[in-house]
Parts: sequence; C-alpha cells; structure tokens
Amino acid sequence: MNIFNAQRKCLKAILTALLLSNFLSAQVVNDLEKFTIEASEGKSIYDFSTEEIYEQLQEKGIVLLRGFDVSTRDFITFSNQFPDTFLPYQGGSVRPNVDGDPTAIIITEKDGNHSVYFHGEQYYQKIRATTFWMYAFVPPIADGATLLCDGRELYARLPEEIKQLFMDKKIKYSRCFPRAKWQKIYQVTSEEELEPILNKQRINYFIDEKSTLHTTYITEAIQQEKWADSLIFINNALEILEDMQEMHPKYNLEKTQETICVTFEDDTEIPKEVIDQIQQIIAEITMAVRWQKNDILIFDNTRILHAREGFPEGSHRELISRLSIH
Repeated sequence: MNIFNAQRKCLKAILTALLLSNFLSAQVVNDLEKFTIEASEGKSIYDFSTEEIYEQLQEKGIVLLRGFDVSTRDFITFSNQFPDTFLPYQGGSVRPNVDGDPTAIIITEKDGNHSVYFHGEQYYQKIRATTFWMYAFVPPIADGATLLCDGRELYARLPEEIKQLFMDKKIKYSRCFPRAKWQKIYQVTSEEELEPILNKQRINYFIDEKSTLHTTYITEAIQQEKWADSLIFINNALEILEDMQEMHPKYNLEKTQETICVTFEDDTEIPKEVIDQIQQIIAEITMAVRWQKNDILIFDNTRILHAREGFPEGSHRELISRLSIH
C-alpha cells in the first residue's frame, strides 16, 4: 500500500508540474507587462508616493517594480512608508524572518522546490492580509516563477451553475496539528495563549487527549474585493484539493504532521468536475512573474490568487514576503 501511495504521489507531482508548465505560454507571460514599472535613470523606489502605488494597485490589482537598485532593508523601509498594518505570519507555515522582524518572512528553497497551486493567502482564517508584498533577493536561475490569476476575471468566466453552487454552499477548512506544530504555527507555548488567537480568527477548535489541535473554519469561496463591489473567486480550496487533501487524517489515518482538508460546510466533497472547470479557466488567464534580481511585487490579496512554479532541486531561491492590511 505504501509503495502504491508513493507512486501515486510521484505521478501526481509530475502531472501538476506539467499542468503548471502549460500555463506559461509567451502570450500569458507578456500580459504582465501592463503591471510593470521599469526603473529609469536616476529613479528610486522612494520617488514613488504611496498614493501612486495604491492607485495602480486598486485599478489593476498588481504592481511590479523592476530594475531598481534595492536591498532587503530598502524593501522593508519602502513598504513601511505605506499606511498599512503589517502582520506577523501566524497560522501558516513556519519560516525564518529578517533580523527578528516577524512581519518580514524569508522564503527559500528549504521550504521546498515543489509547485504550489493557486490560492489566496490565509483564507482559512478570518483575519488576513489585503496586500501581499514580495522582494526577490536571490531569484531562481531556472523556473520557480510566481504565478498570478485575477480572481475578478476568474469569477466572471465561471459558469453560472458553479457560481450558484458556491453561493448556496459555504466551504469548510478542517486542520489538525500535533502540539509541537501548533505551538510553532501560532507562536504560543500553551493552550491559554492559543485560545484568544483562535477566537479572534473565528476558528472553532478542540484539543484531544494527545494534545493534537483540531480546527474548523467555515467561510465563503466567493468573496468581495476590497477596492470595488466586484465578486471574486478566491480561497484556499483549490490549493488544498490539489496538494494536501489526501494527507488529512480523514483520508489518511497514519498522517500525524500538519494537515488540512476542505469540503462544503455539510462535509460533502466539492465535485471534481467543478474543480476541473475552474482549473481550466485559470489556465487561460494565468500570468507569470519570472523573477529578476531586486524585483518588488505587490498585489491585492482580496483579488489576486497566486501560485508557485516548481524549480530544480538544489537551485537557490530567496524571496522576502510581507503581509499587510490597508
């Protein structure tokens, strides 16, 4: 059985990589040019006003600053100029930060070189960022692109029956973590510290006799964009169904590490044919950020889904990310 599981996972990884590679046609990649601000002679990132950046962000959802002479410290100083509240990365993957700043997270190849499917950041909890910031300190030599998809356009292209399905039925994220894991993820040492965090996030939970944390969070798959009245298909469901669902104890009783699954609120599964149709639409409108040294990418986390293209094992890739509420 374990051999078959390993073979199935290997085949799934190959198919996912092929699917993502099919997204990256020249036409799709070039679409990103309309979001890019290229450096001109004598121009600094500090010459941009916060209003200028947010005006483009509100209109287009994405800003890519390219060719500027910036450091990690410049990236943090530049983003700190904005009237945003920057968030510590709490409730997700455990990663190192920059000089003890919990709002500036380092993403390297040590986090994995596998592909990650499209999702909104931290839609498995109530409080989440409106703006996602990324800086390319060490861009990957090959592959490793950050992929983007406009959730507004995705929603507009969905068949009416799929829209209605997700209007009628909420989705439920179910997660479980052993004690050592939830202490790291939520940056706490005790259940007493954990309780107010989960309550604030509107997350239902219980801790079993083995100190394993079990949580559920119910929400809509279709959200409203921050800057407009537009409806957006944005969530973590597609990523979980693609990459993580089979690892949850509900589907794999031997699993003991961090796990998550997603269903409808009534515990029924989201039909595969529905997911297939959504993925096909995403394939038609995907954009790829082929990272260059010192790129700064800013995008609207209430509108833009993102993903990661896999890259060769052993390749160095170091990005700095920040999450903020504007």
